[in-house]
Amino acid sequence: MNEMQQLVHFMITNGISWASSQRDLHRPQGHALGGDDRASLDGFFSSETLDEVRLHFVPMIENPDFFSASEMAGQSISLDFREMHGITFGDTILISEMRDPAEDRWLPLLFHELVHVVQYKILGLEGFMQRYVVGWAQNGLQYAKIPLEVQAYTLQAHFETAPELPFDIEDRVRKELGVGPA
Repeated sequence: MNEMQQLVHFMITNGISWASSQRDLHRPQGHALGGDDRASLDGFFSSETLDEVRLHFVPMIENPDFFSASEMAGQSISLDFREMHGITFGDTILISEMRDPAEDRWLPLLFHELVHVVQYKILGLEGFMQRYVVGWAQNGLQYAKIPLEVQAYTLQAHFETAPELPFDIEDRVRKELGVGPA
């Protein structure tokens, strides 16, 4: 196994357990989506998805402990979650309080993270992590080129330009991922 294959295996294996533990840690403290936010997203996402999701605001999104272990093993990881405004763990979304509240980007951020909720729902935790990490490795370890991120940003851009024209995100994500109906 070459160095890149080792890194991918390391990231997938550790990423699955980290995402699962983060969901379990933060979900009980999260709150349901409601009010104007929910109304703005209705029509894009199913009621089931909007009902299931929980939001938890944290001071800052932390890097996983296994990043330190990989650095010590000589594997450099170019992702830094501390710079992110949001991150999704299955049906639980963490939002960093470090984001600039004056920046009117709340709904696009929430929309983007909800696309990841749908991706997790369709692919499952292991499938999501596999696609995310392999996509990261195949695209030069560049976050902006990870196919699951490209999909989320593309759909977010559509939402930002035409929020009055809802379409079925779950159907669109399923088709683009090449995964049949549930």
